[in-house]
Amino acid sequence: GFRTNPTIMEFQTTILQANMKEYEFVFMPSMIKTETPFDETLAKMFKPPYYCHWDRGTSGKSFAEEIYDAVRYTKQFVEENGPFRAVLGFSQGAALATVLACLQQAYSPAGPFPVFVCVCGSWPDWREPDPDVQRMFEQAGAPLKAQSVHVYGKADEML
Repeated sequence: GFRTNPTIMEFQTTILQANMKEYEFVFMPSMIKTETPFDETLAKMFKPPYYCHWDRGTSGKSFAEEIYDAVRYTKQFVEENGPFRAVLGFSQGAALATVLACLQQAYSPAGPFPVFVCVCGSWPDWREPDPDVQRMFEQAGAPLKAQSVHVYGKADEML
């Protein structure tokens, strides 16, 4: 998630991991490091650093460039630590998983992820549409054919 870290994700998936002991869970830190958490409650429970896949508008790059940087970073992580049977993303991580599914469908339907699990996720620019980001989705060809599971809470504002 945006400005969280692998320790937080590991904590959030404790019950899932306990019920899926036959699988290894690998937690990828995002490439942008910050000392500022998404929520001050997190700072009380989990030490920094915190991470995000993109921090729209702070890098001097376009939003689409930030997303492609996150995709390249993730691709390198997968090459160095994979293969993986699935990708699970929460919030901003789920948005990145959606981008990965789009790019995989458009350019490499065979892999590297057979399954996508998106928890509290959306398309990256759902609040403020970006034409370059929208083109990523259009290139994939809707609807997405990837096997996926989408988990949302009753209080998620996208619903």
